Amino acid sequence: MYYYIRFWKRVFDFTGLSSFSEYFVPWIFHFGLFIISFIIFVPFGKTDIFLWIIKIYFAMAALPLLSSTIRRLYDNNVSRLNILWMFIPLLGQFILITMLIYESQTESSKEDFQVKQNKINSSSLTRNSRGINGAIRSITRRRR
Repeated sequence: MYYYIRFWKRVFDFTGLSSFSEYFVPWIFHFGLFIISFIIFVPFGKTDIFLWIIKIYFAMAALPLLSSTIRRLYDNNVSRLNILWMFIPLLGQFILITMLIYESQTESSKEDFQVKQNKINSSSLTRNSRGINGAIRSITRRRR
């Protein structure tokens, strides 16, 4: 249940990492919800209710599924652009799933991820400060 709650809390986190469990536990939960709702509604002829429940639920879960897929790809040290494989029917989805089921990278790659994040954050601050200092210098030069 921890991973499922974490799945919903990290909706807008496209830059972190997701372990195998963090990615696949919500998928198993979604599949279980589908089976349970199918068993409840379809035998009684309520297929329209079943379809609406599934459509609404998966429309709400689309963005968290996308973000967790991107995090899982990054955790496996694979380019995030590989998410585009899902637009190719059957073959592309098979390729994407094979990328997602690999075991997470070692702790050293996670440390590399943290180092990269720190470099990105510090370089953006440095660039912004240079830009501001450069702008101030150019203004003072114009006044002379």
